[in-house]
Amino acid sequence: MTIEEALAIVETVLETASLNDLQEVIFRQSWERKTYPQIAEEFGYDAEYIKIVGFRLWKMLSQAMGEKVTKDNLRSTLRRWCSRSIQERGIREAGEASEAGELEISPPSPRQSPQVGKPAHGAGSSSSPTSSTSATFFRDLTGQPWL
Repeated sequence: MTIEEALAIVETVLETASLNDLQEVIFRQSWERKTYPQIAEEFGYDAEYIKIVGFRLWKMLSQAMGEKVTKDNLRSTLRRWCSRSIQERGIREAGEASEAGELEISPPSPRQSPQVGKPAHGAGSSSSPTSSTSATFFRDLTGQPWL
């Protein structure tokens, strides 16, 4: 995941709120694993002030993501949030398609796991089975590989 992708995810997570300039600087520099004193020196701020703004940034992200976010776990929490969002979206889309009668459930073959959620009209088919039902489920619904 790139820093630009991470920032786009943060904007999505925050919904109506957005990062101010200093919060974005702290986010970007933290992504690059810089320390608060390094950030402060490079951008001309007091290190304690950067630490306070950083603390508030991680608290805001923690509340929005429903999981504790820190400078040190930033990358992993964003990856987990993406995975949860993809799974929730796949389940929601499957429920909508099921209500509309657009899903078929393929019976499992002797060498293959069931492919739940495959669209009946052939769109978004999967070319190879995987051992993960959720991975197969998501790829079958959207035609894109599961992250």
